[in-house]
Amino acid sequence: PKVTMLLFKNGNLVLIGAKTQEDVRFGFETVLKMLNCSTKLLDKVEISNYVAIGTANSQLDLSVLRKKCKPYVVFEPELFPGLKYLMKNQQVTAIVFSSGKYILTGCKILSNVHSANAIICSVLNICSNSTLSLCP
Repeated sequence: PKVTMLLFKNGNLVLIGAKTQEDVRFGFETVLKMLNCSTKLLDKVEISNYVAIGTANSQLDLSVLRKKCKPYVVFEPELFPGLKYLMKNQQVTAIVFSSGKYILTGCKILSNVHSANAIICSVLNICSNSTLSLCP
C-alpha cells in the first residue's frame, strides 16, 4: 500500500494514506522493521482520525446550505471554496464543495464515519435531490 509515515522527535509515528486497517498494520510493521524496532510496538497502534470522501453526484448551492444550516456552518468563499459543516454531537467536520464532493474528518472510530455520512447526506438533500454515497 502507498502510505506516508511521519516520525517525530518524541517518538510518535503518524501514518497517512492507509485505506484499510490492514494497510495501517502493514505500514507500521514495515517502518518498525526498517528502524530495527520490536514489532511488539504494533500492539500500541491506535487509529485516531478516520477521513472519508463522498459525493452528491450533482452541483450544490452552498449559499442555500449556509442560510438553512446557519448555526452549524462556516462559509467564507473569499477565503476558502469549501463550506465547513460542524457536527457537534459527532465531533466531526464535513467540508462540502459546490461540485458535490465532501470530506468527513475528525472521526475517532469507524462507526462515526457511517453516522456522519448519514447526517451530511440528509443535510445535503436540502440542496440536491441526488442519491449520495461514500466513495470507494
